[in-house]
Amino acid sequence: MNIEEYIEKRRAEGCRIIQKRANTFDYLYIFEADGWISVIQDDAGYYKAKIQARDEAHADSYIAMIEPAPTFLERLA
Repeated sequence: MNIEEYIEKRRAEGCRIIQKRANTFDYLYIFEADGWISVIQDDAGYYKAKIQARDEAHADSYIAMIEPAPTFLERLA
């Protein structure tokens, strides 16, 4: 199952999903049945699974630490 199918499955199951923004990045928080939160980065419709956090405060602190690269990474090679 790819990440888009996972998100749609969780929506269909009625899981709470909220959007957050930090440091120019958009995120989806999917509140799972076991109490954990799946954190997914939304890059213009391209989703990247990041982590699972035990609560919203931990998820917020994680996304606050992620920053965009100040230079193009291709130039560093």
